[in-house]
Amino acid sequence: MKSPKYITPVLVSMLSLALVPMSHAEHFRSTQSLTTESNNANFTKHRNEPSSVSGRTEAKGIGLFTAGSKEQEVVLVSMNGDFEGKPDSLKSRNSELLSFGDGSTIKLELEGQSQGKRVSAKVVSAEGTGRFKGIKIDSASLNGNALDPSLNYVEIEGDYELP
Repeated sequence: MKSPKYITPVLVSMLSLALVPMSHAEHFRSTQSLTTESNNANFTKHRNEPSSVSGRTEAKGIGLFTAGSKEQEVVLVSMNGDFEGKPDSLKSRNSELLSFGDGSTIKLELEGQSQGKRVSAKVVSAEGTGRFKGIKIDSASLNGNALDPSLNYVEIEGDYELP
């Protein structure tokens, strides 16, 4: 018995899809200790209004990075960004670079806010080099605390995909 002509192309298409490696989301977590290296803040005060502040900050530190069930890695962290708002409530736009021992990097762009000593942010984009080239962040967020004016502890957690 002969099979209909359309079955062969359909089977070939299905087999080719089965052989193409599919990307999948990988969960990651990075805990970091950052020391502020520079913080240029400009305060302004208008008569009956609370003070406002704007400026730029730079920090460096070290962190741990874990992806899925892979081994934990030590990463060097560099962060810089701009902030503005009231002294107890700031909005920020930051760039954070994670550098791995094999030379690979992940650069995260974050939009955040702080309330007193607590900070939170959402990762809005990412770029990678080396084994992270083509990285796409599905969702990720940062939460942290200022332990004193120059020392911060943060945790970034989310999901990413590689091509």
